[in-house]
Amino acid sequence: MQPELITRGKMYFIGLEYYGSLAGEGWTSENTIGKLWQRFSTVWTRNEKLLLSKLIRPEIGYEISVWNETEFQEEKKFYIFVGSQIDPEQLEELPLELVL
Repeated sequence: MQPELITRGKMYFIGLEYYGSLAGEGWTSENTIGKLWQRFSTVWTRNEKLLLSKLIRPEIGYEISVWNETEFQEEKKFYIFVGSQIDPEQLEELPLELVL
């Protein structure tokens, strides 16, 4: 299968972020990434009524990872964001726990 590059306009996301060491091997609900998703789920549940009216496709979650190869190899540090895509016209009155 060949990768396909798709160009899109600017997209906005709200969610939670983490920067630090990756704990554990592979993905589990108990490692760094799994715990971040659990935190997002808690915030989502607490604010679901508000968020449903602001998100483009609330049934889709995004996980975005960014790292420097050398730093990751030496210290296992990386940046990760988990969240959902928000309508850019709906950026007012967001829960304080979420980053944009």
